[in-house]
Amino acid sequence: MRLLRLTDVETSPSDRIFRYSRMRAVLMVLIALAIAAWTAVHAFTAGWKLGYYIAVVIVLFLELMRRFVGARFRPSNWLVRMNDVGVFIQFRSYLNYHLPADDLTVVFVSFGEIRSARLIRERVTTPDLQGHGTETQFLCYVELELAGDVAPLAVPRSSCAHAVPAFFADSLASRAWHAQVSGRIAPVHQHCRSGFAHPRLRASAIA
Repeated sequence: MRLLRLTDVETSPSDRIFRYSRMRAVLMVLIALAIAAWTAVHAFTAGWKLGYYIAVVIVLFLELMRRFVGARFRPSNWLVRMNDVGVFIQFRSYLNYHLPADDLTVVFVSFGEIRSARLIRERVTTPDLQGHGTETQFLCYVELELAGDVAPLAVPRSSCAHAVPAFFADSLASRAWHAQVSGRIAPVHQHCRSGFAHPRLRASAIA
């Protein structure tokens, strides 16, 4: 097991990469632009003045989302990389590419260090943002049980703590490290289906 900087990760064209979808980001932008264009044209032809304001709001929204979309096309947009030797797991959000590159934000685990792996599905119910009901999220992640010492995994928390205060942040913008030293780590790819459908990565050590 090795802790690495992002720039030290060995990459090759044959790597299997798990990352946030670039196609979804492009489709979102195209759909928003199409709606803005249709609204502006309809406002012009039908004399619907409100349509101009709606089109402007959509364009401003896309301007605000430019960083989020652009970050998905950066080389740092990946959660897990697999090669013939092992697995690289990145614990810094791809949206935090502006943070110091010298931080240890990637752990490499060789296949020989993985004692077991299992797929875990969870159903999590939380209060909604308005406080009038609940939201149900169906989580799916991979838990890896490691044969070696995972004490070094507690180190990167200090280097990521300035990004966000907790690892399991329900935020589209950032994610940080949370590690309780033990014999297991549950890092890999996760799909989240909920009312907001925010993708997440769960990577906390389990006692």
